[in-house]
Amino acid sequence: MSHSKKANHRERLRAKGLRPVEVWLPTPMIERIDALKLEGEGRDTTIAKLIAGTLEGRTPPENTNQLQLAL
Repeated sequence: MSHSKKANHRERLRAKGLRPVEVWLPTPMIERIDALKLEGEGRDTTIAKLIAGTLEGRTPPENTNQLQLAL
């Protein structure tokens, strides 16, 4: 993909409210992710679905940086 096409693609994704994340994974894990891809679906979409499914219904952990009072 040429530089201008990549820039346009990134711009469109940002306009949709998406933000980039770079993750380095071992080759066997990438191969497993690729095996989960549906026809015409990209790796980024597959990874987003996996993360969304994992996070669904979960709440973030409580902030432990706050001071606690001992009673």
